[in-house]
Amino acid sequence: MGRSTAVELISLRTNSTSYKQGSRDPDYISAFARRFADLYRSLALKDPDILSIHISSGLSGTANAARIGASMVPEANVDICDTKTLSAAQDGMSR
Repeated sequence: MGRSTAVELISLRTNSTSYKQGSRDPDYISAFARRFADLYRSLALKDPDILSIHISSGLSGTANAARIGASMVPEANVDICDTKTLSAAQDGMSR
């Protein structure tokens, strides 16, 4: 089986509020959890085994939002990788 890679840089605008990946705002986490769930659901149609790599949870709420989103998609086997870093080294982790 071939390996697929999907890269998703997330930003979201709801009403008059604009969120960018990395916020710790509870509304951000809820909104982005739904975005991650949609992404994982879409990816699971092709392959249910998904590795989701994120910047440090100490710097961002993104990994937590991804965990919540993954829990909304039982048909996907999502492994969340919290890199504990914020650097270009993450690119190497995905290859």
